[in-house]
Amino acid sequence: MTLRAAACAVFCVAVPPPAAPHATTVVIDVSVVDRKGVPVPGLTAADFSIVEDDRATRITSVEPVTVSGDPGSAGGRVAVLFLDDATPSPTGEERQAKEIAGRLIDGLGPGDVAGVIFAAHPSGLQALTTDRAVLKAAVGRYRQRVGQWSTSSSDTGGRLTRGGYDRFDSAATALYRTTLQSLQRLIGRLAAVEDRRKAVVMISAGVPFAPPEPRKIATDDPTGTADEVLEDIRAVIRAAQRAKVTIYTVDPGGLRLASQPLDDVASLNAEAPAPRVGALGQANQAFLRSLSLNTGGFATVNTNNTSAAATAILRDLSGYYMVTFESDATGDAFRSLTVRVNRPGVTVRARPGYWPAGAR
Repeated sequence: MTLRAAACAVFCVAVPPPAAPHATTVVIDVSVVDRKGVPVPGLTAADFSIVEDDRATRITSVEPVTVSGDPGSAGGRVAVLFLDDATPSPTGEERQAKEIAGRLIDGLGPGDVAGVIFAAHPSGLQALTTDRAVLKAAVGRYRQRVGQWSTSSSDTGGRLTRGGYDRFDSAATALYRTTLQSLQRLIGRLAAVEDRRKAVVMISAGVPFAPPEPRKIATDDPTGTADEVLEDIRAVIRAAQRAKVTIYTVDPGGLRLASQPLDDVASLNAEAPAPRVGALGQANQAFLRSLSLNTGGFATVNTNNTSAAATAILRDLSGYYMVTFESDATGDAFRSLTVRVNRPGVTVRARPGYWPAGAR
């Protein structure tokens, strides 16, 4: 048994300690779904365990939340469609992106509210509303950005060429940052929505950026542009964790990789080794999966069944648990969390940690 496995075994069965005199109360939302992706009902505090920074915690309450979206139901679902018209993407994916957004709008209930925003063009801005026709009209104005014209290196004699979507292009840095900073501003607005789970559904081919190996950027990117993009990515994740916004990412391009997608995407909260990136689009998918992994959502990538993404996302927003536990941690550093449920065959999704109140 490895040291990691041994530690996990100890923490999984450890009896939570009594509340410390200076313990603070923390509330997190947790999704628990079965093999078909259906929310699992009937769980209690006895079914959950939470480890914070390698220490078992005391769970004080578990409240199930069921949101139907029906008229008169308490607290309908809240989702904002973020259509990426800034990041370069392959030709011909505008229609698929609109179809995915349209299916999500069609799946909304009368008690749900949704909005639309584009990464770059203001024509897509639509505030939260229950009016499906208005939402679809906003989506209809979406136009994708295909590739990026830039002056390439000596291999083309300095001629203008169309860059690939799956390679980091320093000439497209402003476009990558437009996407990320627009996303961060949206999350800031959603922070004001309380007492319910709120989601951003990002429809994008993804920024071609995977977590870098330590110090590798300094040699591969002497201009520092990749470092700026990395800081923007971290700022988005930190903002979403603070605002308790869940990001679901959907790649409208369907099946891209001949090989399996990345099986482990590094958390961007700390310096981490880069995942293996080699095949077409893997860096883009690493980015999309990292956003979702770090905010409690999931990514729909490398599949032609993107039409199921809307159903899966709305279902994930329909049933979850608000879990309250006590923390005796001090300081304002990020606190990592591991949430487990003692039921076989279930998938547990939660943010990998949180920032304490008042942390900068």
